[in-house]
Amino acid sequence: MEKCLLDGHGAFRSGMLNISFPAIYHDPTDNHTQWSGNGAVSYFLPVLLDTIGVKEERTQLLYNAFLNVISFVMASIGSRFVDRIGRRPILLIGTSLFVVWWTIITILTAIYAKQDNDNLAGSRAAIAFIYVFGITFSFAYTPLQTLYPVECLSYSERAKGLGMYNLIVNIASFFNVSTNL
Repeated sequence: MEKCLLDGHGAFRSGMLNISFPAIYHDPTDNHTQWSGNGAVSYFLPVLLDTIGVKEERTQLLYNAFLNVISFVMASIGSRFVDRIGRRPILLIGTSLFVVWWTIITILTAIYAKQDNDNLAGSRAAIAFIYVFGITFSFAYTPLQTLYPVECLSYSERAKGLGMYNLIVNIASFFNVSTNL
């Protein structure tokens, strides 16, 4: 292994430093999947639930657990439909729906948090749209997160591209956790 690293034929000397444009091309997709709002739903779900009136920790945990189960089911269904519907329509429709869902969630939580509001219908609607956002993300983005970079790269660049993908996703995740404390 030492000889391989020193003679320029190893992965260290020629691997990650010799990446073509397609390997870097999918990096905005990597960042977008981390910063599309799913982190806010999963990381801040207890805060969102607290804002809209769900104060009991046990109930918040139940909402979070149920959202994870639904997300798993929808990701499985979404991966089944990627070839039938098409990658681009799923990506474009899912991204467009994210804007709509986040706008509705923001309006509902802002109205509820603005005053001492006891509007249970508005609170339940906010919870429903948080779930709708999670379902949309799981159906649209979860199956495409690794599929899209692999399909953009040639066979000889896939390992390097997925290495870059994992590096960028981990940096974005670290940034999310560090700044959202």
